[in-house]
Formats: sequence, structure tokens, C-alpha cells
Amino acid sequence: MAHVAAVAQAFEENPELPLRITFLIEGEEEIGSPSLKPFLESRKESFADVDMVLLSDTLSPTEEQIVVTVGLRGIAVLDVEVKGPNVDLHSGLHGGAVYNPVQALCEICASLHDDDNRVTVEGFYEGVTDVEDWERDELAKLEADEKAYKETLGVDCLNPMDGYTPFEATRYLPTLEFNGIGGGYQGEGSKTIVPSKAMTKISCRLVGNQDPKAIGDRVRQAILDRAPSGVSISVKMGHEGTPYLVTPPGRPNSPADMPDRLVHAFEATTSAIGEAFGRPPLFLREGGSIPIIADFKSILGLDSVMIGLFLPEDNLHAPNESMNLDVLNRGIEASKRILLSIAQNG
Repeated sequence: MAHVAAVAQAFEENPELPLRITFLIEGEEEIGSPSLKPFLESRKESFADVDMVLLSDTLSPTEEQIVVTVGLRGIAVLDVEVKGPNVDLHSGLHGGAVYNPVQALCEICASLHDDDNRVTVEGFYEGVTDVEDWERDELAKLEADEKAYKETLGVDCLNPMDGYTPFEATRYLPTLEFNGIGGGYQGEGSKTIVPSKAMTKISCRLVGNQDPKAIGDRVRQAILDRAPSGVSISVKMGHEGTPYLVTPPGRPNSPADMPDRLVHAFEATTSAIGEAFGRPPLFLREGGSIPIIADFKSILGLDSVMIGLFLPEDNLHAPNESMNLDVLNRGIEASKRILLSIAQNG
């Protein structure tokens, strides 16, 4: 809506604005956007003259400090089910004789990380790219406070891999997370059983040149290989998305063949955010995943300029999800200035 309002304001100010603008709206992002890829592939010619993608679905640290997101983690999702006996069993009559599926699942899950929180799946880190010095310098400008971060999250300690700060780990490293786990009786009171099955949901966030299908297959195989005798395991692969990374102009590793139009788009964005928010943006990777961004790149050859208009306190994917209206209004102003700058500079 920030960009819809920005376009409306831009055309009110200049009805002859020399821009061709297309809004592409889809509602499947949270399930991996399965319909978008074939849509883009079937309509490549319609996007032949498109210069760039502009959107806001990313995070900034404060309402004063806006981040232009230049990297997103990819994703691979798995559903795991462990089956033991054909029905729940009386734990007094059968406990100790059969392998408890909840125990088996917990043992498998525990084996997927070592004491340094490093994923123990062979080949899991294949394709992870180095972090550039300019990226670390840019992240340091956030002056992020680990104590405040822990207080915000309500935890006593943080658990990044050795050699990385928590703020580096969430942007630059892949992960394997358990999104949910269940099995057996979970109601009030006790029900002394050996459950017949247990389940967990896993998501892997990926970075750099990691292949989500290859990583997902390796995690799946590792789980199957670690299944103890006495239980059976099924692993269903869910949606996936490829990591995305674009290096903004002026950095040591900026591509020499970056189109002039994209260079100007980044320059216009830097200027517009500085004017609308009172300070220039930071250019950072983000830990979340937006699979369509990599699809735009791989199918249409388009890079994206992503302006973070969400804040940590907006509680994305949580109760009381919200949006700061001042950030929204200034985001509208920034988007309008970007469009006007691009129009004025051809």
C-alpha cells in the first residue's frame, strides 16, 4: 500500500510522469508462491522492458534508521513423522519393550546440531559464501545491543555459532530450526502411554549459493539414516526458496556489468530515504525469506530494491502484528521520491 499511495501521489503531482509501472500482487508468499513461477515463465515477454522491482516486505531496526535489504535467506521445509506401534500402548504393560517414537524423534532432532549449534548434516554448508568486509562494517553501524536484544526476546543467553555475533548469524549463516513438535498425550493430567507416533516440522534458512532442493534432500536423508530400529520414519518435503543477494553500487565486489538503470535506482533510493527519514539507509542482508525475489532474478533477470518498512516491535508472524503509521507515511514519501528521481533521470 505504501507504493500504491506513492504512485497515486506521484501522478497527482505530475500526470505526465514518464514511467510505466506495473503492480504485481499475489497471495501465496507464506506457502512458497507455487503459482508465481509458472505465471512469470509464461509471461516473460510482458516483462522484457522492466528495469527493476521495488517493494517493501523487509525489516528496519528503528523508525529513524531504514535498511535497504540486499540479501535474503532461502528456505527448505520438511515435515517429519515417526511411527512405532500401531496404537498407543499402556506404558506399564509395554514400556521398556518397544521403542518410544517421541524418544526416537527427540534423539534424531538432538543429533542434527553439535554443541556449537552447527548443523551436523554432511554437506549442509556447501554453497555458503563469505561475508564481505563492507557488510560487517555496515552491520556495525547498527550498534546493536546484545543485552537489549536478550531483554526484548525474554531469554538469558544467545546461541550463535562460534565466531559470529547473534546479529551476524541471523543474516549471514544458514539454520536448521524445529518449528513444532508433538506426539502422545498432551491434555490436562496424565495418560501413561507409549504413543504410536510423533512429529516435527523443520525449516532450513539458506544463504549464498546454497541449493534449497539439495540441502532439503540432505537433511531428509540424514533423518532417515539416523532412525533407530523399531520405528519407521517418513519425511515430506515442503516449499522451498532460493537465497538472493545483490551488491549495491560502490562496494568493492559490486558487479562491473550492473545496468546503469539499477545503479541509479539504488542512488535514488539512498537519496530519497535520506530526505524522508533524515538519515541515509544501511544496506544489509536480512534473515527472512521472500522466495519470489529469487524467482524475479532467475526467471526475469530482475534485481529488487527492498525498503524495510517493518520494525522489530511490529511482531511479524506473531500476536498483535502491527505497522508504525509514521514509518508508513514516510515510506510513501520515500517511494514517491524514488519514482520521481527515476523519471527525471530517464
